Amino acid sequence: MKRLKPLFVAWLTRPALSKSSSRTVYKTQVFPQRSNADSALIEWGHSAVIHAADAVVAEFGIQATEQEFELGLEAAPVVARPSQGCEPLRNGDESMSQMVFMFRGACDFKTKAKHAMDAGAVALVIINHDQTRPDHAFSMVKPKAAVATDGAVEEPWNPQIPCVMVSWNSGQAILEDRPERLRLYPGGGRPFIESVSDDSPVVFLIHNLLEPEEIAFLKEAAAPRLHPSTAEDDDVRVRGKVVERSFETTTLHRGMWRSSIHKLMDEKLFSIINFPQEYFADIQVNRFVEGSFHGPHYDSDQQPSLYRERVMTVVYCLDTVLESDGGAMTFPKAPLEVRPQAGLAIVYHNTGEDGGLDPASLHAVHKVLNGTMWTATQRILSAPLPLASRTLIPALVVLAGGRPPNLMVSYQKWLIEQLGADRGFVVFNHTFMALALGLLLTIVGLPFVWFSRQNQAGNKPPHRRTSGRKQKGN
Repeated sequence: MKRLKPLFVAWLTRPALSKSSSRTVYKTQVFPQRSNADSALIEWGHSAVIHAADAVVAEFGIQATEQEFELGLEAAPVVARPSQGCEPLRNGDESMSQMVFMFRGACDFKTKAKHAMDAGAVALVIINHDQTRPDHAFSMVKPKAAVATDGAVEEPWNPQIPCVMVSWNSGQAILEDRPERLRLYPGGGRPFIESVSDDSPVVFLIHNLLEPEEIAFLKEAAAPRLHPSTAEDDDVRVRGKVVERSFETTTLHRGMWRSSIHKLMDEKLFSIINFPQEYFADIQVNRFVEGSFHGPHYDSDQQPSLYRERVMTVVYCLDTVLESDGGAMTFPKAPLEVRPQAGLAIVYHNTGEDGGLDPASLHAVHKVLNGTMWTATQRILSAPLPLASRTLIPALVVLAGGRPPNLMVSYQKWLIEQLGADRGFVVFNHTFMALALGLLLTIVGLPFVWFSRQNQAGNKPPHRRTSGRKQKGN
């Protein structure tokens, strides 16, 4: 099975190397590295079809928070000649008051921006030329201050136009569509993608995915049902051993909390990862208090399973946690670290090219050193959930108080041990469908049995009562 890549997943430079003593070690990369301040959108199309590309604002030039940028810019796209903009533009007249596109490479960003301004451009868009990471864009770094011979510090020249970068794929999409006009404006609080790792494990972040009211909803729905996390809450083992953990958890089964807020969350996630909602497992909400942690573990089974395989995991961060307070999620084999921010979603793939477990997807949650941290986990399965898992079983769990009855858990484990993961899961769901069908037939059939008996009683000849005395003969 091919690895299922999400829509818009970006690529990122591999971890930098640093040498320590006689051995090479990997330096842990810390994320997020982007924020709302460097988020921008380029939009084109008409009222029926609107296209948009994520753009990353440079550290130099007019910033997204400045009025000239906040109001948005609208202009025609013009490709610079020469296309890398390392020389004065030969199509300067055409570039006047327009949005100039240049390709990354051959010279520094300062030179490109100077030539765009000299041509009278209202904005500069750099297309990342790295086709090995076709969805990757980054914030162009501000030039360093120069030191004159007399020791005076000369501030670098700063262009007075917005300067942004788009990925190779986004740039090609704009140039191929050849729109007459483009609109550039700040991304603000809109969701946008930040790449973390392009391969083994695939990890990316979705900023601003959850709104404050959605975060509050998840916490309020989960708080009364929290219980200490045990192996039954997550039956994936590492080398056959139970994963060390210390946090509270509960599962919000769809039958318990399916609402307009839940539907909106699912729709937003679907629009980005491109997985149908039938593949979404029930959300698990976790609360970490001071001292809580989750040891290194996998979200995928060691053995491939069609119905139980978790090909992707989405971790919603419901709180912003300071670096000094711990609680970061780490991928030790990458090595990567993501620090929680309220509304942020951490998305990672659990399987590799062959559909089996990706060993690099091993992850953990560092100990919380201060305060409380909430997260919510949405796992994406390799096959749509059967009807019983989406309706009947959640209803029974609700009736049982929010946790599966022990008999149900034991029955499922016994079936998996006897029949294997896939067949056991299918038989488990068929059992509940059969029970539900039997119950439905019983409920529907009872009125017919009652009416049938009533009709039979009405059609019987009247019962003659005879005296117990013998009649005398004539």
